[in-house]
Amino acid sequence: MRCRERAAALGAREDTIDAVAIAVSEAVSNAVIHAYAGVADGVIDLQISGAEDALEIVVRDTGPGLGHARSPGGLGQGLLIIEQLTDTLRVTTAKDGGTSVLMRFCLP
Repeated sequence: MRCRERAAALGAREDTIDAVAIAVSEAVSNAVIHAYAGVADGVIDLQISGAEDALEIVVRDTGPGLGHARSPGGLGQGLLIIEQLTDTLRVTTAKDGGTSVLMRFCLP
């Protein structure tokens, strides 16, 4: 099931569905560009779940982690876009590498 369809099935309105699509696209693009630059076969895991009041989306990769990709000011351009679109953004890097981007969208 595509991301937009899954968000709609979980009760998101059209404006939230648009925000979800853009945010997921940015998170996946970041993984492709930063985690798997020069790698032929990286894995990106996408999970979308819903509760009564929110959608939670997690994008995970198994790349080297986020530390090397951050700009001196903090978040990179893609993460700044995601931050503006979401109600909650949490980015974590595992000790052995890999980055997880958790995005939460409140539902009306």
